[in-house]
Amino acid sequence: VPKKVMWNAASISETLHDMHHYGFSGYESGAVRFDWGFIQRSRDAYIERLNDIYDRNMINSGVTRLTGKASLAQSDNDGVDDGGV
Repeated sequence: VPKKVMWNAASISETLHDMHHYGFSGYESGAVRFDWGFIQRSRDAYIERLNDIYDRNMINSGVTRLTGKASLAQSDNDGVDDGGV
């Protein structure tokens, strides 16, 4: 989904670049501004919101969450190291 947010921002930028073909002005004069920090913060907030929704849906579905480092190196020793928690 972050890719979609960034794709939309790039698409809008391209549209603004071509706006003079449709009678709009302002791009060449620098009247149009882009705040990179704003899109980063908005994207990160969107991701956080989605992660909360996914977490809530997993909890409501009764999924057990294992947090740690997974290892699939040896078939007889697969698992999750919870760091001693």
